[in-house]
Amino acid sequence: MQGVLAVFSPERISDIMRKAAELRQQLEAEGYDQHDQMLAIETEGEALELFDAYAERVVADERLAASARERAKRLERRADIHKGMLVYIMQVLRQKRLERPLVTASMARGRTSLDILEADKVPAEFRTEIDKAQLAKALKDGREVAGAQLKTGADYLVLRTL
Repeated sequence: MQGVLAVFSPERISDIMRKAAELRQQLEAEGYDQHDQMLAIETEGEALELFDAYAERVVADERLAASARERAKRLERRADIHKGMLVYIMQVLRQKRLERPLVTASMARGRTSLDILEADKVPAEFRTEIDKAQLAKALKDGREVAGAQLKTGADYLVLRTL
């Protein structure tokens, strides 16, 4: 079926669909019901063959896309494992930065983020929901805020390709 799509030009596809529409209109005018119209279109023309070819292409493309998404997830997991090995090697070598032919690797300090320990203890001025940006700013400015603290995330690897 996929070969069908390669054979038909846009003009040919338009011609097939025009003929199918004309046949459907003629049969409708003669009083045929929709079921009989479709039977005639299937036996008289190429419109449904064209439909089947496109449907086959859609199903194949969707399967390929799903397979590609799964493969991408596997590759991302594998890359994460390999990044962990790079971090381990840099830690053993006590290096914060390594320049190599393929990449320059450096360890970056984890980002500081807000950690809500007990939301009910956070002062009302920070709650509509909790205004995390305002709360984080107050903590960064050195203010003590019950029920919240700043935490530093894990260090992470930065790779720059050359």
